[in-house]
Amino acid sequence: MRQEHQHLKAEIAKTHDNLEQIIAARTLMLRQAGQAVSESIDYASKLQRGLLPSLDALEDAFGKVTVFWQPKDVVGGDFYWSGQMGTARVLVVMDCTGHGVPGAFMTIIAHSAMEQICATHNASHSLGKQPPHPATILNELHHRIIALLHKDHDRPTQDRQTLNGLDAAVVVLPQQADTLAFAGAMMDFYVVSPDGPAKRYQGNRISLGYGKKHLPALKTITLPITSGHSYVLATDGLLSQPGHERGFGFGYRRLTAHLTAAATEMPVEADTKGPGNTSPSHLGKIIMRALRQWQGKQTRRDDVTVMIFQPKP
Repeated sequence: MRQEHQHLKAEIAKTHDNLEQIIAARTLMLRQAGQAVSESIDYASKLQRGLLPSLDALEDAFGKVTVFWQPKDVVGGDFYWSGQMGTARVLVVMDCTGHGVPGAFMTIIAHSAMEQICATHNASHSLGKQPPHPATILNELHHRIIALLHKDHDRPTQDRQTLNGLDAAVVVLPQQADTLAFAGAMMDFYVVSPDGPAKRYQGNRISLGYGKKHLPALKTITLPITSGHSYVLATDGLLSQPGHERGFGFGYRRLTAHLTAAATEMPVEADTKGPGNTSPSHLGKIIMRALRQWQGKQTRRDDVTVMIFQPKP
């Protein structure tokens, strides 16, 4: 019995050693696989960031600009694009389906669609023509997203639940004009003035893509470019972020209230010319600070993009 006990003990020790070796080998494999995935996503982030217009390019086109682009993960489904269509400068902020890697793939498709729209417009319109309408750009973006995804409009209804799309806002700033034009698809536009409450202009309450063959008539809103006024676009990641003890979303009312409050403060930047309390950098700090305080210990639920610009009148 003593010999059998010793033999059994030796077998157990041997099995234990074998298991430890197997676990160590598999742990190493998992660590290497995780590192490979992490390195791939980091590289994908560099590629995605490389598609975003630079701050210098944005400021050349739209004056003073502050932008916060914060994917929930390393890459995300929020994106912004800027380009020249004829003599007009165009800015598009997009919130694509999902976040993380799937959302990032959608942003590449959206970027490709916008490049095609820009090239087509510039090839078919002379420089003396009227600037493009934001609603028309939204319509073209809708159809090109569907075309690039090779979606069949005749699919059964139940299959359309898996289709992809995006929310978007388009701002067109004509050259040598004192107005700008805006159209949104489930995205709104905010105007902050130094002498009154911030105003929210609602976009169309419909998203782009998602298997819809045709969109209803989309509205375009034309607004004056006024000295000291800043203009704000924000994706749903900001507005829907839960916080506080009851987990309510941040919401557009809270955003408007913070923008209004920021406009009543004293200028905080000594080098700012004009009303410093409506400068994009100041408004951006106020918004992101309010979001952090509201979020508290809650986890970030979605990608967040905030674009603020102040063109010269």
